[in-house]
Order: sequence, then structure tokens, then C-alpha cells
Amino acid sequence: MGRIGTLPRRLSSLWRRVSTASVHRSRSRERADHFEAIFEDAPIGVTLVSADGRILQVNPALSRMMGYTAEELRGRSFTSVVRNPDALQVLVQSCLSGERDGFEFERRISRPDGHRFWVQVNAVLVRAGDGTPTHFVAQVLDVDDRHAAAAQVAASEARFAALVEHGSDVIVVMDDYGRLQYASPALRTVLGLDPEERIGSLLQHDVHPDDLDMLVNGVGPTLKEGPGATARVEFRFRHADGTWRWLEATVSNQLANPAVAGHVINARHVTDRVLALERAAHQAAHDVLTGLPNRALLEDRMSQAMSAARRRGEQLAVLYLDLDHFKVVNDTFGHSAGDRLLTEAAARLQKVARSSDTVTRLGGDEFVVTGPVVDEAAAAALATRVCAAFSPPFDIDGQDVQVTASVGLAIANEDGGHVGLLATADRALYKAKSLGRNRWVADAQEDSL
Repeated sequence: MGRIGTLPRRLSSLWRRVSTASVHRSRSRERADHFEAIFEDAPIGVTLVSADGRILQVNPALSRMMGYTAEELRGRSFTSVVRNPDALQVLVQSCLSGERDGFEFERRISRPDGHRFWVQVNAVLVRAGDGTPTHFVAQVLDVDDRHAAAAQVAASEARFAALVEHGSDVIVVMDDYGRLQYASPALRTVLGLDPEERIGSLLQHDVHPDDLDMLVNGVGPTLKEGPGATARVEFRFRHADGTWRWLEATVSNQLANPAVAGHVINARHVTDRVLALERAAHQAAHDVLTGLPNRALLEDRMSQAMSAARRRGEQLAVLYLDLDHFKVVNDTFGHSAGDRLLTEAAARLQKVARSSDTVTRLGGDEFVVTGPVVDEAAAAALATRVCAAFSPPFDIDGQDVQVTASVGLAIANEDGGHVGLLATADRALYKAKSLGRNRWVADAQEDSL
């Protein structure tokens, strides 16, 4: 408290010197005047209290603070003012017995108008020359603002703690090596993990292998930029049941904050959102009935396949096919039966396709198979397998129905591009139909002629 905090000892020293200097009255008068000036002009409350607890004298600052006049306070028991008789009596007795020279305590007291406020009392016992206790000099500070500020901080901390303890987001703190230092209860709710049991574990051990490099080499350098550095990331984390959960996380470097001394991760469970977006993206690029890539995805797949084939010194083969007399099946058995036949046709095409091939449904009964080939013979072999896949009859409502396929084959050599390749295969398809169906026909890509 600086100079103010020493005021009781300074006053008690002056009082003692005033009391013991009666033989030197001029000096005693000077010291008394000095004491009176300090006492009266002190910006904080000061009081003299007898050894038996009666108020002997109060300064103007204390009178204003307490809401009483000096006359109203003089003679009253100090314990009646601070309203803490038991605790105060223990402190007083410890001073009178010589265990201590003074004491300090804080207490909430009331003014006559009912206003309650906090005060801090610092008291020092004054003794006569022979050691006999004479009185206490006490300073009384109004610390209500400090208590109000502390109460606000405590309320804020309580609110924050409640948010952390009961929030749906996972909040964790990890050290610079990735070891868990703290985890909120949401860790159990979201990931099925016990927060206490996980303390000290390495978080990266439960990150999906496909996401670990992104976290280490993507987020790590950002956090090393310094205090307060923040990164946002989405990754998968292992649930207690062994499945993976998508988390959207904000990671903040709080190593320099002594209250944290770690990296704070605020993670939200977003598995449902991620899966919904994946489903939407899949539906936008895939046929609803068969699950095969659709026309929107075919162009991109052909471009990628062409580039990959060129890197390997291969060519890209495109097989455009439709089902012979499919309309008869729809007209005879109904559209539901037709849909089942299309689904079975897609399954047969996927079965004969290689892992490097892509099977696409363009719509109706039209399909496309694309894949790399080393030469025309390999393309012919693929076309033969596709036609053969439709040799067995289809079971439609217990009846064997023979549905064959006509296939148009186009091959892009290393000088040709994929643009126009599909049209070339389509032209070859119509040649196959004109020749009697249930066969494949090859045609050269016009762009490469």
C-alpha cells in the first residue's frame, strides 16, 4: 500500500513519542501538532481505539466514510462498527498478549442509510514505555470498488467455466508436443473419451492418418508464427467406438499466456454436416438409380484419364453403349422392371470393368465405359467383354428376358484429345445398331485423323 499502508505505524510512533516527551514540552507540542495534521488531513479513515475496544478519536475521512459524526462514533465499541466481534476479539487478544503487533482484516459494514460496503482495517497496537498496551491506531480503507471488480471477474470466470463445462464444443489444451493438458467434459459427449484418463496422451495418435500430414505440416507452421497465432482446420478424430468423427477446429497459440501455457483447440462436431455435403456432392455427380458417375462427371474423368494415359504412354478407349430393345422391356413389364434391369446392367458393367476403368450412366439406357489401353487389341478385348456381359438373360419378375448391348468404340491416340472422342464413339454405336445390334464397332476419332 506504499506510504498509506504505513500510516498506522507512523501515527502510533508519533503518539508514543508525544506521550513520552512531557519533559520536553516544546518538542512535544511540535510532535502533537504534527500528529494532529496527519490525523486530520489523512485521505483515508483513521481511528484511535482504546485497549478495551472503545473508539477514542476518528478523523474526518472516517466520519465521511462511515456516515457518522465524530461525536456519534466516539465512545462506541469498535466491534459494533465493524460488526464482527468474535473474530475481532481474537485478533485484539493476540496483540494484547504480545503474539503480534497488529492485524489486518476485511469486512462488509453498513452506513446509517443502509448502504453496505467493504472496508479493509489495518491496526497497530501502541504500548507505553513500560510495555503496557494503551490503544490501537487503525486505518480504514474503502475497498468496495475492488471487491465489486473482483466479484465481476469471479462472475465472468464462473460464466466462462459454465460455458466450458456444459458447452457442446470440445475445448482442449495441448502442450507444444501435442500432449493433452486439459479437456472439457464435451470430450466424452462428442468422442466418448474420458477427459481425465486422456490427460498426457498424444492427440495425434487418434487423428485419421489421411489428415495427420495436413495438421502437422499445415497447422503446425502457422502456430509457430508466435503468440496468438490462429489456424482453422477440419479433420477426423477417432471415437471411443473406433469410428471417425469430423471436427471443425480453431487452434490458438497460447503458450505465452501463463494462465494457459499451451495451444487451445476449440472443436465442433461436424460429421453430419460433412457427410451431408459429401452426399450432395456425390448426388450432383452420380446417377441416382445406379450410383454410377453421371454425364456431369464424365467430362472431368475423361480429361484425367487422358492425361494419365499419356504419362504412361497409353491411349484412352471410350465405349459408348445402349441396351438393345430396352423400350420393349419398359412397355411390357413396366418402368419399375426397367429400372431394375438398368441397375443390373450397371452391376454387370462394373464387374467386367478394370480398376482403372470408369463406368458412367449418361441417362436412359445409355452407358459409357472409359479406360486406358496399350493398343487397339486391348481396346477390342475390353469391348468384347462388355458385349459378353449381356449374354446371360435378365430375370424380370421370374421371367428370363434377353437384352443385349450395342457398343461403339473410339480410341484417342497420343496426338488426339478427349474432346470429340465421345461423339466418335456415339457414331460408332449407331454403326453397330445398323449392322444388327448385339455387337461392337470401332471408329477413329475425327480429331486425330
